Amino acid sequence: MTHRFKMLRAGLYALVLPCVTLTALVPYAHAETPPREALLGLARNFVDRVGGGFKRADDYLAQIMPDDMRAAESFVDIPDGEILLLKIKLGKTYLSDTVMGIKEGRDVLLSLRDFTAIARFAIDVRPEEGIAEGWFIREDQKFQLDTNTGQVIAGDQRFTFDSDMVRVQDGDIYVRGQALGTWLGFEMNLEFGQQIAEIESEQKWPVENMLARRQRRLAKQQPSAQLPRQDNPYTLATVPNVDIALRQSYERDGDGGDARKSTDYTVSTAGDLAGHTAVGVFTGNDENKLSSARLTLSKESENPDLLGPLKARRYEFGDIGATQVPLSGNARAGLGVRVSSSNANVVTGSVTQITGDAQPGWDVELSRNNQILDLVTVGDDGRYVFDDVRLLSGENDFKIVQYGPLGELREDRQKVISSTNLLSGGRGVYDVSVTAADTQIWQKDDSKTLDQGNPQLSGTYEMQVASDMTVKTGARSITQNDDRKNFVYAGTAKSFGNVLANADASYDLDGALSTQLGARVRMGNHSASATLGYQGKDFGIVN
Repeated sequence: MTHRFKMLRAGLYALVLPCVTLTALVPYAHAETPPREALLGLARNFVDRVGGGFKRADDYLAQIMPDDMRAAESFVDIPDGEILLLKIKLGKTYLSDTVMGIKEGRDVLLSLRDFTAIARFAIDVRPEEGIAEGWFIREDQKFQLDTNTGQVIAGDQRFTFDSDMVRVQDGDIYVRGQALGTWLGFEMNLEFGQQIAEIESEQKWPVENMLARRQRRLAKQQPSAQLPRQDNPYTLATVPNVDIALRQSYERDGDGGDARKSTDYTVSTAGDLAGHTAVGVFTGNDENKLSSARLTLSKESENPDLLGPLKARRYEFGDIGATQVPLSGNARAGLGVRVSSSNANVVTGSVTQITGDAQPGWDVELSRNNQILDLVTVGDDGRYVFDDVRLLSGENDFKIVQYGPLGELREDRQKVISSTNLLSGGRGVYDVSVTAADTQIWQKDDSKTLDQGNPQLSGTYEMQVASDMTVKTGARSITQNDDRKNFVYAGTAKSFGNVLANADASYDLDGALSTQLGARVRMGNHSASATLGYQGKDFGIVN
């Protein structure tokens, strides 16, 4: 039965919503940048039309699917006014009871009666009088809420509120979560999809103290092993992991012709060296015992505490990939150094670059949600690159599969989160690289490109200006056919509910402009995106 409904669901969505990705590009010659209102109107119209298709499919499925399957469908796209039963996560502890709430935009109106009961606050809620009074956490921290005067007393502080923040209905008093957190001294993060309210409080709540006492009693009765986190610090040197691949070929020209046998090898290594992670790829053949070599040393940390005042999270030098600057071409690998304070797995942009090491000649397949996105063949340098991989709003779980010529199979996974909530404390993040174009530690090939060895500089800086909005700037300088090209970039990302919008612009200092407006949306298990771009006639993209 379950499989039948899954097939039916897939068929319905295929009929109602064929692949929904819209890309428009204004012609180069004599193009004028569309007005901002027109771009926003196009994005809104796209989202409205897509949403209608999803709703028709879901309405039909709701009539024929069993209750247990229908309940299993995630409700990320919850409309305003919907009743929620929120599970409370206090610190690292999930409380046993739930709190009734009403979704209102990015906030929720919480039942004050449910909330005070689960928190063990001694507050008497009297909705018929529009009053709630008592104390919270400690007896000297008085609490009094009066809907008649629009005032709240919490501890030694006094607040005012309007009817939008507090509502009396259904025999209870409902208070906006953000306002309640301000009054009672806690921060709350809502996960609408899982109906969880994550709460962090500077003061321990009575329910926390009660659970801690019970835990101590249980621990005394039956001691259990405590497994502390095991740090894995960088060391001076470790025995490296070594992966060796040998390839032999046998050829004969025609009938009775001379036979030729050739051998190629690839050695991939990884391990600690001089307090860093060292990754090397070395290739050779019968003619050249060492035809190419790549070596990268890197160091990373969960916190921005590397390189002293630079407050970096990661740095690398040797054979590296340059920093990606939006709308200015694909990043090129080369010898150099790269320093970044950003989290590589959390981005605000609509595209990303996925790279890695593999055996030369192998095929590498990139997929997401069982949908194949791209396939590349690894070159002689042992490196694969997927450029301009489009991102969905929220989590993107990529699967990278390497296929060898003899049936070898290796899988890897990489998670990239596309969200505006990537920073904390108002501190910006940067990513800067300086490289020599098209170079590596060693390469036997005597051919040389016009740009090989020329310096290239790329850098970005991003800051969160609101809880749902970031701004980003960047610059890139590189040569193309030995001609220096310089770009400056500016962009922003903002969330509108479950819609993530991006606006980007890149200016070629030779006098041309490229702009792009995009919107991505998740509706339950569905995702859609729209992109509108403009590129000046003489804009010089570098790839």
